[in-house]
Amino acid sequence: MELDIRKAVFIVPFGYEVNEELTEPDYCLHGGPAEAALLNSDGVFVVRDLPVDKFHTTQDQSAVAGKIMHYQTIMSPDGKRFFPLFDSYNAATRIYGENVRFTMVCYETARKMAISENLEGIVLCPGTVNQIIPKEAFA
Repeated sequence: MELDIRKAVFIVPFGYEVNEELTEPDYCLHGGPAEAALLNSDGVFVVRDLPVDKFHTTQDQSAVAGKIMHYQTIMSPDGKRFFPLFDSYNAATRIYGENVRFTMVCYETARKMAISENLEGIVLCPGTVNQIIPKEAFA
């Protein structure tokens, strides 16, 4: 069975504009309205090894109100920056470390961010599949 990435929700590490150093993982799985709408329709959450016994998706919104969020990007050996869409929690923590925040991200959000941040494209499943979707393919 093939996966339609337009209907899939992945994870991406992120930080806040004023980013305090985390001394332990943030076990709140953050997400935006596009991802919530997708998951409430026919979307599928594709992260297969997320320790669900630790993570939760609800939080006191007052704790994040007014904070500006920044997605982490990934850099290729030749210095090009890409937007990563992880399907593996273990692959993401191998690259970014254990003490990190994650948000759920769909392809459309990643595509818009890659365009607005002038990235080279999207890396689908870094650390596993490593499929590059160049920005020229976004049309």
